[in-house]
Amino acid sequence: MAAARLRGPAGVSPGSHPRHLVRCGWSLNYRYGRFKIEPRSAGDVEWAGDDFAPEIFYVTDIADTSVLVTFTEAVAETSAVVPGKYTIDGLEVRGAAAYGGRADQVVLTVAAMSAGDYTSM
Repeated sequence: MAAARLRGPAGVSPGSHPRHLVRCGWSLNYRYGRFKIEPRSAGDVEWAGDDFAPEIFYVTDIADTSVLVTFTEAVAETSAVVPGKYTIDGLEVRGAAAYGGRADQVVLTVAAMSAGDYTSM
């Protein structure tokens, strides 16, 4: 297996990006008129490091009393399901649970929402 050590763009130091590619087994392919270097399988890529906490990527209501929060990356379920970690101006957050088997999503149970805009924090 060929291994390549890849470096980020100039000015990017270790720890300045949430995930660092430290090893990649690769193959050279020609598809759609272009050459591509691609991993052969998920086992060919090894990631290390995560220096940044997850951030809220997207929030949407899924019912009158449920709000779906999608994060930028997976969150630890033991921490993510604590209702006291979430605030939404104008609403009481009553519960939090993992959603749909995705580690980057949490569903919040809230007081019944009325029409309008809410701010999550």
